[in-house]
Amino acid sequence: MPQSDKLTFRQRRFVDEYLACGIGTKAVIAAGYTGKYAHKVAFALTRQPKIKRAIQAAYTLQQQRSERQQDILLGEYVRLIEEAREAGDFKSALKALNNLFDRLKLSERILAQPLLETLESNPDDLYEVLNQAIQLMAKAGRHTDLVKLLELRVRLQLGDNSINSETVIEAVF
Repeated sequence: MPQSDKLTFRQRRFVDEYLACGIGTKAVIAAGYTGKYAHKVAFALTRQPKIKRAIQAAYTLQQQRSERQQDILLGEYVRLIEEAREAGDFKSALKALNNLFDRLKLSERILAQPLLETLESNPDDLYEVLNQAIQLMAKAGRHTDLVKLLELRVRLQLGDNSINSETVIEAVF
C-alpha cells in the first residue's frame, strides 16, 4: 500500500468490520467511531478513495482465498462421491453431492462479487455480464439457471435485442 494510502487504526478496523458484516453502520461502531451519526460516518468512510481501495483489495484477496478453498473442498467431495459410487454406496454418494451443493450455496455471495462489479462498472456490456453470471451459476451448481443463461447468450449472439442487464439479473435471481 503506498504511503498516501496508509490507513489509521480505526480506518483499518472499519475496513475489517465492514468486510465481516457488510453493514457500514455496524462497522463504524465496531471500529470505535461515535455511534451518534454512524450512518453518515459510514457513508463518508466508504467514499474515501484509500478506504475504497482497501476494501476492494480485501474483497479480491477474500475471493481468491475462497476460490482456493472451494477448489480443495470440491476435490474432496468429488473424491468422496467417486469412492462411494465405486463401493456401490449410492446413498452416501448422493448425500455427499447434496452436501457439496449446500456448501457452494453458502459462498454464492463471494462468488457473485465479479458479477456485481461488472454490473456496477459496465451494465451495458451484456456479453461480460452474461459470462460472469454463467461462471457464477456453474460454480454454484445451479444448473437450471445455467441453462437459462446459456440460452440468453445464444439469443444475444443471434441478435435478440430484447436482452438487457435486467433480463440477465432476473435469470440469476
